[in-house]
Amino acid sequence: MKTIHLGAGNIGRGFIAPILKQDPAIGEIKFLDVNPEVINLIKTQKKYIVKELAEKDNEILIKNISANLLDDILKAKIDDYLLDAKIITISIGQPNLRFLIKNFEYISDLLIKNNKEMLILCCENGNRVSSYFKKLLIENKINVLPFHFVDVVVDRIVPNQERDSLNVQVEKYFSWIVDEEQWPSNFTKIKTIVYSKDLDSEINKKICLLNGVHSALSWHRYAIDKFQIPILQDALKFNETKNYFDNLTSELVIIIAQQYNFEIKYLKEYISSIWKRFNNPKIKDEMSRIARNPITKMQKNERILNPLFFAASKGLKFEYLSQAFNDLLNYHFSEDKEAVELSNYISVHGKLKAVLNYVKELNNQEIEVIKKIIN
Repeated sequence: MKTIHLGAGNIGRGFIAPILKQDPAIGEIKFLDVNPEVINLIKTQKKYIVKELAEKDNEILIKNISANLLDDILKAKIDDYLLDAKIITISIGQPNLRFLIKNFEYISDLLIKNNKEMLILCCENGNRVSSYFKKLLIENKINVLPFHFVDVVVDRIVPNQERDSLNVQVEKYFSWIVDEEQWPSNFTKIKTIVYSKDLDSEINKKICLLNGVHSALSWHRYAIDKFQIPILQDALKFNETKNYFDNLTSELVIIIAQQYNFEIKYLKEYISSIWKRFNNPKIKDEMSRIARNPITKMQKNERILNPLFFAASKGLKFEYLSQAFNDLLNYHFSEDKEAVELSNYISVHGKLKAVLNYVKELNNQEIEVIKKIIN
């Protein structure tokens, strides 16, 4: 089975491709990207190594791959491959999906003319991003009938890598869960991913307890020392940071258990596994990478405000979530475009107006909560 992956970066090469390749039914993977350097490297080398970092490292050879520039779609250079492929996976960051509209208009027309269908899996950190992408295409008058959009939740730490190499280092742990209800019956299931009938709970458990705590730790450390300690694993050696982790996760476990009907014991075990993953000495997880894109991460269905608003509505404690949100608003890292935009807006209009400007669809009750927690 031929597949296409949009985004030839570290996530695509280090997470998505090796998991797909574990299924013998998956044949060639074609990477599409806007970066000519990485595309030329794939074309030239035709293989690369993924190293799984653990007590005992494991190397996986990824081969039977090809690559094209994203614009080659519009130039009709890969029509035959598009018609043969069954699946498109995407990892370019949710805010960048809007740049794919013209490409998917072309793909849609091509598939319709040839009576073909295709699965679309947006492998991004977010809540039902494939459904979001479907809505985005519909809003732009793209015919989505030939596409089947399947929501996923993905989880694997892929730290920043050395440049000029296709090889990728990743943590050994990974999780890739898809919405079984959305998977069409006429498409063969991929054997190396998990299918769930309750994806919303899985998504929110992961977004709040993994991504949320991950981000909160980085904003917290920025508030302390402006990333003078740039690597997460080094910062976690300080008792103050460990105490913050413990307090935030203790708060979140109570909230997520009630919000999504998980058992406390199960969530505590999940938190324990997260602490071990964050402390993997072989992974150098850069704070600036973890903290990036604060505007995207401050939305009401995202990692901080989603559990915070639920806690406020149920009379649960959310002291450390409030601190995390304030740390987000105070994240002014000059090398992060969203952080700079947010900082500039706050400097002119203040924090409350910034939240009201950037966080979409807040109701009156939520606005009152925001007013109380901002400091």
